[in-house]
Amino acid sequence: MKRWLKIGIGIIVVGIVAAVFLIDVVLEGIIKSKLQSVVQLKSDRIYDYHFDKIQTKFLAGEVILTGLSITPRIHVIDSLKNIGIVSKDIYRIELDQFRLEGLDSWRLILRNEISIHSIYLDHPKVKVHTNKEASIGPGKNLAKDILSPDIPWSFIDSFKMENARLEVYHIKKDTNLAVSFDSLNLSIYAFKIDSSLIARGLYFSYSDVGVKVKNVNIHSLPNYNIDLLGLHYDLSENEFGLNEIRIIPKKDKYEYMKTQKFETDWVSIKIAKLNLRNINFDKLHEFGKLELSEIEIVSPTFQVYRDKRLPDKPYKFVPLPTRALRELKFPFHVDRISVSDANVTYIEWVENAKQPGILKIDKMNLQIDNVGSDHEYLMINDTMKIKGSGRLFNS
Repeated sequence: MKRWLKIGIGIIVVGIVAAVFLIDVVLEGIIKSKLQSVVQLKSDRIYDYHFDKIQTKFLAGEVILTGLSITPRIHVIDSLKNIGIVSKDIYRIELDQFRLEGLDSWRLILRNEISIHSIYLDHPKVKVHTNKEASIGPGKNLAKDILSPDIPWSFIDSFKMENARLEVYHIKKDTNLAVSFDSLNLSIYAFKIDSSLIARGLYFSYSDVGVKVKNVNIHSLPNYNIDLLGLHYDLSENEFGLNEIRIIPKKDKYEYMKTQKFETDWVSIKIAKLNLRNINFDKLHEFGKLELSEIEIVSPTFQVYRDKRLPDKPYKFVPLPTRALRELKFPFHVDRISVSDANVTYIEWVENAKQPGILKIDKMNLQIDNVGSDHEYLMINDTMKIKGSGRLFNS
């Protein structure tokens, strides 16, 4: 009797394991089909979506996609060009692993809604081909390609992307590499995407966001290379920071001046840290005005070379600082700009001189209050105030 009981229990266990395996295989196929249909509902989408393998853990609500790629549908882009609608930015995305955790599988299967605890992207490689002269066609970008009011998206508790490699190319400049990020880490919390937001023209909402980037290189400027060792943004602290900024001319100052017809400045800048604090994103979004409480510049080094032996540009006009601020194309206001431990070297070569003169200022500290381009604000409130100190040398 005991023998038959053991055999019966064994058969039941094997049956349960087989049933779970079969259910998991069936659900994997259903979920794969659903995920494919979610991103391919639009016949006029401009991207194709592909993944090599999908793994599911139904009870844990985990879905892992490997070998994911997002590539442009060339024939759709060509059709848009023929009718004069060109997408400004075209993406090519590859990543080793795309992991969903806490996926409500039943909700996805029965109601075609997506509810996820977290999304994790590992080592994505993103190439962006941008065309500044192109117009953005209605609904023709990556976000609107995937998102639609017809899809009742739901809530994602957290979104994390680690060690991303980003490259931006200019289409109109022989597809030259313009910007590259070696390691981009992004975290977004309480990430919400639903039909009500999409219907209002908003892609998503969130409660907190954090960004960290290493080794940012900007190559698109004709005369300068810009490198950043690091970049970070913390929404809870409302602070945007840059570390080890280097704005370096591509040519030596004397070689550069040989290519110039008129008097101009050769400038080299290095900054240990630059922090922007308390950015008012509401005003930036609604009115296009950049408003923040402080810009902090730590240990900057400036080197400026001017060759006065070259003639002035025709009709040269240098506006006063206040006029230059008022004539800026975008409104901005900063309560305080602080500069600490700055070093400035100014080199000028005048006519008939055998060698250039050099003026140096070190250990310079500056505090500039109430800086802005809003004329009405400056008329009502205190005008700009500047306080500073430093050591002056000349040779």
